[in-house]
Amino acid sequence: MAQATLRSLTFNYHLTNISGIEHRTNADRRKTATPPLFIGKHRGRRTQKRRDNEHINSYVDCYESRFLFIIIGIAILSCFDAAFTLQLLQQNKAVEANPVMLHFIEMGLYPFLAVKIILTSSCLLFLVTHKNFHIKTVPVSKIIYAFFAAYTILVVYEMALLFII
Repeated sequence: MAQATLRSLTFNYHLTNISGIEHRTNADRRKTATPPLFIGKHRGRRTQKRRDNEHINSYVDCYESRFLFIIIGIAILSCFDAAFTLQLLQQNKAVEANPVMLHFIEMGLYPFLAVKIILTSSCLLFLVTHKNFHIKTVPVSKIIYAFFAAYTILVVYEMALLFII
């Protein structure tokens, strides 16, 4: 009879709150500390919004694989951009339009490459983390695709300058 009463309480949410009976079977995960090297042990599960009103400006734990490919593509295109920029500058076919990067080019090859990689990767990390956010009315996920398209056009333009002209 106790099991029948317990079952009826589990189906009626209002009664479970009044009765104070705990129906969860899993241990409370908050009672144990997260180990310092938890990579791979605890995976996030949130890939989308949890509630209807959370579709804008919400973080997720897991990202779609298409964002991985887009981010890797942008990083590779950024490396090509750096190599082609240095080649174009060496051949006197172009000038650096970005004054910040021009400063690091004048400092040398390694400072330029380090700053280029650090700036690009940190911006990509920020954008992917905020992919569900909106800037005014534009979703950040669309901005990520726009960066991929812009880098593709830039690299094709630099290849044309290097190999055709």
